[in-house]
Amino acid sequence: MTSLDIYENSLTGSLPTEIGSLRSLTSLHLDGNSLTGSLPTEIGSLRSLTSLDLNGNSLTGSLPTEIGSLFNLSSLHLDGNSLTGSLPTEIGSLRSLTSFDLNDNSLTGSLPTEIGSLHSLSSLDLNSNSLTGSLPTEIGSLRSLTSLDLNYNSLTGSLPTEIGIFSSLTSLDLLWNSLTGSLPTEIGSLRSLSYLDLNYNSLTGSLPTEIGSLFNLTSLYLNGNSLTGSLPTEIGSLHSLTSLYLNSNSLIGSLPTEIGSLRSLTSLDLNCNSLTGSLPTEIGSLRSLTSLHLDGNSLTGSLPTEIGSLHSLTSLYLNRNFLIGSLPTDIGSLRSLTSLDLAGNSLTGSLPTEIGSLRNLTSVNLNWNSLTGSLPTEIGSLHSLTDLLLGRNSLTGSLPTEIGSLRNLTSLDLAGNSLTGSLPTEIGSLQSLDYLDLSWNSLTGSLSTEIGSLRSMTYLDLGQNSLTGSLPTEIGDLIIANLRYLNIRSNKFTGVFPESISNAIQKGDYVQISDWDDDWYDASFCFSGNNFTANVPEDFGDYC
Repeated sequence: MTSLDIYENSLTGSLPTEIGSLRSLTSLHLDGNSLTGSLPTEIGSLRSLTSLDLNGNSLTGSLPTEIGSLFNLSSLHLDGNSLTGSLPTEIGSLRSLTSFDLNDNSLTGSLPTEIGSLHSLSSLDLNSNSLTGSLPTEIGSLRSLTSLDLNYNSLTGSLPTEIGIFSSLTSLDLLWNSLTGSLPTEIGSLRSLSYLDLNYNSLTGSLPTEIGSLFNLTSLYLNGNSLTGSLPTEIGSLHSLTSLYLNSNSLIGSLPTEIGSLRSLTSLDLNCNSLTGSLPTEIGSLRSLTSLHLDGNSLTGSLPTEIGSLHSLTSLYLNRNFLIGSLPTDIGSLRSLTSLDLAGNSLTGSLPTEIGSLRNLTSVNLNWNSLTGSLPTEIGSLHSLTDLLLGRNSLTGSLPTEIGSLRNLTSLDLAGNSLTGSLPTEIGSLQSLDYLDLSWNSLTGSLSTEIGSLRSMTYLDLGQNSLTGSLPTEIGDLIIANLRYLNIRSNKFTGVFPESISNAIQKGDYVQISDWDDDWYDASFCFSGNNFTANVPEDFGDYC
């Protein structure tokens, strides 16, 4: 027998020691079964074996040293088991090995220096183990290596300069380790590299200018490190790049104009750094861009009109910067946009009517700016919208009746503006609404009974307005349904307080709930500061 292939057949039990008698076996494939126990030492007797695949079982124990006797082995796949212990030094004897996969086990210890003897190796995958120690310099001897995957381990130390010898390497994946030090300049020698992932380590220093030599690079992930310095202008030479992730570092300086040369780029994420300066107009050249995340920096200046050229853009995050000026009307050209977040800037001016053209928009967050003017009626065209957050601005005028067309809306925040007029009855059409905050405005008029249609509502804040009239009894039905936070404090409501609301509160068994921002709140019902004539209950809860 030269081949034993019984994969995905629900085999159980352990490998029998007698397997060592199959001296002519060249292929042993028992992957995708439920085999248990350890690898028998007798496996070292299979000297003719070229392919061993036992992945996707429940094997335990350590790799036997006898595995080093399989001199003809070219493919070793033991991934997806529960193997423990360290890699035996004898692994260095497998000089014919081209593919070595032990990912998703529980291996410990460091990579043996003997791994540098595997000169034929093209693919090494040890991801999702518990390996420690630094990368041995001997790894630079693996001149045939095309893929190196050691992510999700606990490797330490710096990247050895010998890594630059991997002239055939196309994929280098070392994310989620504890690597330190700076990126060696030798990384620029990896001219075949298309995928580089070193995110969530503890790398320091600046990006070497040599990174601009990686002309075949399509994906660059260095997020979640402690990189410093500015983006080198040489980054503009990476014309094949589609994904650039450098978020959650300590980068400074401005975005180089050369970034506009990355015409293949689809995702650009530089959020949570310390970038300064304005957005270069060249960003409008990134016509393939679908995701632009520059939030949590110190960017200044206004949004360039060229941003309207990004017709493929689906998410635009520029929140928590120092942007000024008004929203350009060109923003209406972003017809693919689904998420727009510019919260926490210093934007002024009114919302352009062109925003109504963004029919795919699901989320708008412009909280904490200095926007003025009234809400354009065109906002009623955004039928896919689920979140409309415009709180803490200086908006004026009344709520347009067209807001009732936003039937998918779940969160509406207009708190802390200068809105006037009464609540339109059309608001009762928003039956998916979970969160409504209109507090700290100058709203007048009475609450219509249509508010009782909002049975999905858990959070309703109408406090600090000038609302008048009696409180609709239908609010009691909202409390019975889902409402757990109600604030109508400091308005001008009159009449007898509805008994239906008092009864609903008394019957409720209130526990902590999660509001729209994932904070925990006790149920609270706040009624003080009005002109009710009788039956006014005391404020209930910790948030009144």
